[in-house]
Amino acid sequence: MVIDLGDASAVPETPPSPGATRRRPMALGLVLLATLALAGAGPAEPPRVRPILVTDDLAGAFTLAPSALFTSSFVGRQALVRRYSLADSSVQWTTALPQSVGDLELAGADVLTVTSPENAQTSFLDSDTGTVLWRRTAGATTVLTATDDSVLMTSAGAAIEYIVLERAALRTGKPLWSRRLDAAGYLDVGDAGRIVTVDRQGRAAVLSLADGTVRATADLGVELNLGRFAGDGDTTRFVTSGDRLYLTRREGGAGSVTAYRLTDLRQLWRKAIPFGWPTGCGAYLCVSTAAGMTVLDAGTGDARWSSTDWRLGADSAALRIPGPARLMVTDARHTARRALLDPATGRMRSMLGHSEQVGALLLRVDMAEPGRTWIQQLGPGDEVRTIGRLDGMSLERCLAVAAYLACANRNGRANVWQLMSDS
Repeated sequence: MVIDLGDASAVPETPPSPGATRRRPMALGLVLLATLALAGAGPAEPPRVRPILVTDDLAGAFTLAPSALFTSSFVGRQALVRRYSLADSSVQWTTALPQSVGDLELAGADVLTVTSPENAQTSFLDSDTGTVLWRRTAGATTVLTATDDSVLMTSAGAAIEYIVLERAALRTGKPLWSRRLDAAGYLDVGDAGRIVTVDRQGRAAVLSLADGTVRATADLGVELNLGRFAGDGDTTRFVTSGDRLYLTRREGGAGSVTAYRLTDLRQLWRKAIPFGWPTGCGAYLCVSTAAGMTVLDAGTGDARWSSTDWRLGADSAALRIPGPARLMVTDARHTARRALLDPATGRMRSMLGHSEQVGALLLRVDMAEPGRTWIQQLGPGDEVRTIGRLDGMSLERCLAVAAYLACANRNGRANVWQLMSDS
C-alpha cells in the first residue's frame, strides 16, 4: 500500500493563506501564489504566471502555438475560426466555414486542420492568414499525422470493410499515394517514418510513410477483435512503441506479451503475463490491468517489478519532464492521483497528488477547495515547484505549449497565461 505523504517541495492540498500578499485582479480566474521567505518578513517572490488573454466568444475548440491561440466558435449560427496573437491579445484573422467544428489541430508548421463532428468534413487553413487551402467534404476523414509538407489521413472506403490510407500534400491536398486497409484492423504511425498495420487475419505489414511501399510483412498467427477487452474470451491488443510492435494476447484464460522488431517484424521475445493494456515506458514496457501493472524490460521481456497501487505508466522523457528517466503513473483505484516512480525498481520518487499532466506542467487539484488548481513544474531532482493558481477552470480543456498555458473556464471562454522566467 502506498500512503500519500506529499512532497516537501509541493504545495499541500490546502496551502496557507498568502496573508498580506498582494493579489492580482480575479477577472481571469487566476490568483497567483506568492511565497514569503519568512512569515511576515522579506519581499514576496515575483509572479511566475501572468494572465494575457480571455476570448470574447465561447470556444467550441481551441489549440495553442508558441505565438498564437486558435479558436472555433459559433456566432450568429456561423462557424468562425480565429487566430489571437499572444504578443498583444489581438485578433489577427477570422475565417467563416460552411461546416460545424469539432476540433482544431496544427499540422506541420503553418497549416491548421479544422474537423467537424464525426470527421465528416475537414478544412485545411493557412495558419498565418486564415485562408482556406483545401477541404475534404466526402467520407469520414481522420488526420493521423503531418510533416512540414504532407499529411497522412484515413477516410471511409466505398464499402465498410476497408478504409483508404492516403498521404497528401499538406498545402494543396494533392494525393501522393494511397492504399486500402482492413477497416477492422490495427493501424499506427510509428517512429522513423514507419506505418504499422495488422489485418483481421493477423497479417502485419510495415509501410514507408514516404511512398507507401511495404518494408516488411509477417503472419502473426492471431485473429483480431479490437472491440473486446474485458470478459473471459480470447482477445488481442497491439501497441507500437519505439522500434517495437507489442502484442498482448489472451488464449483460454492465459495471457502473454510478444515483441516484434519493426525493421523486419521478427519476433524478439514472448512472455507469459496477465492479459492487460500495454504502453511504452521508454526502455520498459508497462502492462496495466484492473488490478495494477507489471513493468517489463523492453529488450528482453523480463519482468522488473509489479504494483497493485499504480497503472498506466508514461515515460517522463516523452512528457518533456527534465532530469533522469522516470515513470509517471496513475492510481490503480481509478482516481486522478499520480506519482513519479523509478522505472527500474518501482520506487517512489515523488507524490503528485490528484493532478493532470498538461505539456510539461502539472495541474494539481486542491482537494479541500473545490474549483481550485495549482500550476506546478517538475524539476530534474524530483522537486515540485508551484508557480500559480487557477480558479474555475476545466482541466479537461487545458493545453501547454512553450511558455504558455491555455484552459477553458466553466463558461466556455479560453484563457491564456504566460509562464515567466526567473531572469
